[in-house]
Amino acid sequence: MKLFIFVPKEAYPLIFQDIETNRSQKFALLDLFKTPSWALPSTRGKISPLPLILLVPLEAGGRPLLSTPNVPHAVLTLETCVMIEQRRILKLFLDETFYFLSRSSRWNTEPILYKFITVGLQDEAFVRKHVVEALMRRAAKARREAALRRNERRDDMFALTPKLRSTTV
Repeated sequence: MKLFIFVPKEAYPLIFQDIETNRSQKFALLDLFKTPSWALPSTRGKISPLPLILLVPLEAGGRPLLSTPNVPHAVLTLETCVMIEQRRILKLFLDETFYFLSRSSRWNTEPILYKFITVGLQDEAFVRKHVVEALMRRAAKARREAALRRNERRDDMFALTPKLRSTTV
């Protein structure tokens, strides 16, 4: 299951900290669950500066999620899953496309190219050590945990059997 967290376009500068991302080359955004109130913009007698947040769960085998393009959002993966995206430009959302084009025309920096992609993932030894071996360790751990769960269920089943026999005699 994945949980999509959507906010209105107007909240983009508050939620996604592009200036910090461009400065540090690390993805930066407002932590919706841990940000202290003193770190939020001043309300100065106005209504709360926090935007209306829409939470949308995407369940495996459930209904598809149709979302407009370029709407600020974050995705939390709550359970291991695979999500397939299909992207289309619908006439209904052309205003979103024009909004994106107008924003992108004002960009004055190059896209962020992370060093681990441009350098690290190009080196076979690096990939073997930091990606393949880590995935293999995780797969082995998952196999061990699944075997333990199977054994616990089998032990629980056998533990019930003598009790059933003793009550029926």
